[in-house]
Amino acid sequence: MVASAKCQKVEVELGCYKIGKREKQLLKSPSGWFNDTLIDLYSIHLRDSILKKYRGEKLPNIHVVSSLIGGPYIANTMHHPIYVPHNREQPDLIIMPVTINSHWILFIYEWATKKVHYFNSLLGHFTKDTEKGFYRRVRDFLLEYYHTDKSEKLQSVRYGCQAAKQQSDAVNCGVFLLHHLEVFLGVYVAHYVAVNAKTLESEVYALELNKSVIDPNEYRHKMYSTYFRYL
Repeated sequence: MVASAKCQKVEVELGCYKIGKREKQLLKSPSGWFNDTLIDLYSIHLRDSILKKYRGEKLPNIHVVSSLIGGPYIANTMHHPIYVPHNREQPDLIIMPVTINSHWILFIYEWATKKVHYFNSLLGHFTKDTEKGFYRRVRDFLLEYYHTDKSEKLQSVRYGCQAAKQQSDAVNCGVFLLHHLEVFLGVYVAHYVAVNAKTLESEVYALELNKSVIDPNEYRHKMYSTYFRYL
């Protein structure tokens, strides 16, 4: 991740994306709800930093997609500037942060199993009809993402709810989403490198998640240090 200070130390440039005063305030405030910029950019940072640990090894191809798919359906979302592939080949994973009714949920599509892993830090927050609605939204996005030549392979997409730590407030869903993504990618990439496995070991992930500790304030501080260490 490339960073540079600009505009009297108010904006930080990360690659071709910028975060500024608003994001700085959200990270410093314990009640700051994470916006699309923070979620998208830190998802990219987590992917890149975890892959970097295994430099020189055969690595999975992981795409990060803009969280804007959580809003009204946007045609050709894959061409949006915040669509950031690891490389242009067939992805092993597609990371999709989604916000619905001001709540962040993480979806990760696993090509090998045609399964969408689903992480929700507020279980019971939605009705079953609402859940079906965003399942359809994710499926429709994947159909668009892969174009018609591969759409037949997506008709049998399965959804699996993975273990997720539960938040005790109404504002830290973004922090929990990123924590779940960090644990997931750590387990997935390590397993991929070790045995070239392209599927998640759910039990291993659940064990690692259970061992992990998440303090929303500390996580915010970690993100703040990542983004603004040059200021």
